[in-house]
Amino acid sequence: MFGRIDGPVKRKEFSVIRSRGGFTYRRGDRQVRLVSKDIALDVLPLAPVNLPERITGHFIVNFDKIHIGPRERLVLFLKVPVEVGVFFGDERIDVFGFVKEEFSLYGPVDGGIVAREVAGEEVEEEKIKWDGRSAVIPLRIKNYTSSARHMSRVILNADYLEMYYDGKKAATEMVKLDLREVPRVRYVNKAYFKGLKKVEAKKQLLRKEEVEQMEWGL
Repeated sequence: MFGRIDGPVKRKEFSVIRSRGGFTYRRGDRQVRLVSKDIALDVLPLAPVNLPERITGHFIVNFDKIHIGPRERLVLFLKVPVEVGVFFGDERIDVFGFVKEEFSLYGPVDGGIVAREVAGEEVEEEKIKWDGRSAVIPLRIKNYTSSARHMSRVILNADYLEMYYDGKKAATEMVKLDLREVPRVRYVNKAYFKGLKKVEAKKQLLRKEEVEQMEWGL
């Protein structure tokens, strides 16, 4: 699913055929003419923020509520919908997904964040079924407080979230959710799953920021 295309191809999702002066990329009614002697397309997993058009860089992952005691920690593996970007050099010529897009406002009307809502399915690490339609988020949760806490969502910024891939495998970097007086999300800039390549799509990734606060709750 993910990786380099070096010639004409026909897949369930799209096709690339030879045409006058080069090649034509087709997906449904969408056609993109590519003028080049040779074809080289990169098919890459993207965070679910680009459809129907990119109106926000944030998305909220919802999962079954978890209660965690004082000073305790755990690691969840959350399977979430992924979007697929098709790149010709640095140009993104197409992006598509597999689920209906839904949005909500995180925080107050006068200062909150518009975010894409996605469902996160908890999976066991050793039983992950890579399907090319989902990505896995390794989420470490640690309660730094002296009280029990609960959470059922985490808000992520796709501009800071690194993606990794290989074949049908797609995953994000390890994300850390620190439960403090004001919960915070940390992007650790490190892959959890070994052997995967980092997405280097310039149209997708921006400069890294280390920490974001979830000031409007979990």
